[in-house]
Amino acid sequence: MAALWPMDRAPVAVLRMTDTRIAVRAADPATSVLDTNCKAHELDNLYVVDTSFFPNIGAVNPALTAIANALRVGDHIANRIA
Repeated sequence: MAALWPMDRAPVAVLRMTDTRIAVRAADPATSVLDTNCKAHELDNLYVVDTSFFPNIGAVNPALTAIANALRVGDHIANRIA
């Protein structure tokens, strides 16, 4: 039986990470794009909850970390609008 994907044509996944800088110690717009709650400094209603704010790329798939952060930011937004 032939393999579903020949090794020279295997699908490739590309993860875009480390493109957005997050403030680590202080929400300083001069050194970061996001505050510690992943909210953009320039816009009051823009939150970034993908993997672009990660400071570096780890050795494992970042899906669970991204999901955990999205839930954390979602709780922050819910508390903010409540």
